[in-house]
Amino acid sequence: MRVALFTLSLVLMFTACSKPTFVWKSEAKSYLLMYQQKMFEGDSFQADFYYRDALKEARKGSSVKPIAMIYLTSCAMHQALFMSSNCVNYKKIKPVVKDDALDAYATFILGEKLEPKSVEKYAAVIEALSEKDQKDIYSSIESLKSIYSKAVAASVVAKKELLDERLIDYMIYEASKHSMKNLMNVWMQQKVKFLKKTGRDIERLRLMEQIRFLAH
Repeated sequence: MRVALFTLSLVLMFTACSKPTFVWKSEAKSYLLMYQQKMFEGDSFQADFYYRDALKEARKGSSVKPIAMIYLTSCAMHQALFMSSNCVNYKKIKPVVKDDALDAYATFILGEKLEPKSVEKYAAVIEALSEKDQKDIYSSIESLKSIYSKAVAASVVAKKELLDERLIDYMIYEASKHSMKNLMNVWMQQKVKFLKKTGRDIERLRLMEQIRFLAH
């Protein structure tokens, strides 16, 4: 069965053109977007607040699918920030939801093997990863519309150990452009690892000093 397009934009998650928008769907979407933003900014207190409110609103509906989507979004944010997560909450609700699109997305963010069209939004990224083509990997991530999608995809590239300096620098730039300090910091740490791996110790030490000053 063809897997439907799954997107973190949340517009398609919680709304449908042919149906009226329920108040709880609109509220859940709004809270979840704020949760993602605060996670990337590094405000864990506010992020937790918005995450709980998103779940509270989603539980006002008659379907568990929106709850599963919230769990999966949280897992994606943790993966994007290189935080330990194996989608435990999603895996618990998965047997009740039984949604191929959500399962495919979960498989993608955990860095497991997928056919390119399994998650249409990331099809180009998956294809480039299968070919281990770093030029195509970069262009496929650059073409994604949101910083959230880019961060998720780039974290999968990191899991596959296919990061190059160009992609790392691009993610640092994108995080800085969107004032997302937490995301910027994790990618600066990835740059430190890359410089160490390539034996560029002077650059690595200089970058570590920059990170130290930026932390204040």
